[in-house]
Amino acid sequence: AHYGCVVDDIGPEGNDELPRPMRGLAWGDDLWGPFSRVVFSLVACYAPAALAIQRLGLTPIGYFTAGSLATAGSLLFPMVLLTMTTSGTMHNLRPDRLLGSITVAGGAYLVSLFEWLLVLAFYGGGIAILHHFVRPILDPGAHIVRWKVGIAVATLFTGVYFAHVFCWHLGLLYRVRSEAFPWILQKHIKVDRKEQAVKAYSHR
Repeated sequence: AHYGCVVDDIGPEGNDELPRPMRGLAWGDDLWGPFSRVVFSLVACYAPAALAIQRLGLTPIGYFTAGSLATAGSLLFPMVLLTMTTSGTMHNLRPDRLLGSITVAGGAYLVSLFEWLLVLAFYGGGIAILHHFVRPILDPGAHIVRWKVGIAVATLFTGVYFAHVFCWHLGLLYRVRSEAFPWILQKHIKVDRKEQAVKAYSHR
């Protein structure tokens, strides 16, 4: 939820500072809303890879298919997350609109993609390493090497830092390029009903 709030605060809200954790504690705007959008983005981009490895098993074809799908999901994830957290509608995830937005973002999107790869490496790696080194706690006779746990925690904190940089940059990308994104349902054009009725009558 916090990472979704970062994108929203820096982007549509136009703030220059990161929001505090849980922001204003509003259930819809600060907790469930941003949480569900971030989780949906992750599921949409990486669930196909997980499903492929589950169906095909730990086989060469399974690794190849899952790896290809995970790579495609990683390439699309920054724009999927930006679209879900700022555009206000899932209709803008249509492939042509998604790819059109990536084209409009240009080189800035490549920077976001690089930042996301750093998040995957440090955040995911930190969690995996920490789990590996702390798991012996469940075994009373096991010996935990503290310096290894320290490295795992430092790796995880680095991942958290890169995650904030990634979301902050997505917010800035929204500020600069959102007007040119091929999104729908972004503006409301007020129509004078009286003027509209006069025009309709004149056409008759």
